[in-house]
Amino acid sequence: MAGVDVTVVQYTGSDIFENYFIYLRNDTGGLYFYGDELFGGLLTPDLWCKYPCEVGDEWSTSGQGAVVNWEVIAVDESVTVPEGTYDCIHLRGTTEGGGTPADHWFAVGVGEVKMTHGAVLMQLTDKYIQ
Repeated sequence: MAGVDVTVVQYTGSDIFENYFIYLRNDTGGLYFYGDELFGGLLTPDLWCKYPCEVGDEWSTSGQGAVVNWEVIAVDESVTVPEGTYDCIHLRGTTEGGGTPADHWFAVGVGEVKMTHGAVLMQLTDKYIQ
């Protein structure tokens, strides 16, 4: 992401996301998605996790072509993943027009620690912050 300091998150160990990278940034108002290795960078970043937020808050994003409607399910949910236990914001993202909703758990200052989408489960197993 030219000219923007972002956190690179690498997903490994999955048939679907083997060595898949996404670009995130904690910024004013929450955690923003700047793009990924498949589709490249976004002209305007998507707000993936609004912060601060309240249960019931909603917003939409469309950076990769599909409109995703986000809803805050919980703001202080304890989530244990292989890397540790985190107090998380639990979001549900539903693609406009149908499909299976995806649940995401974000820890403030860390990023996404868990995601489920149908049979797909991604969890934080290790973190390295440079």
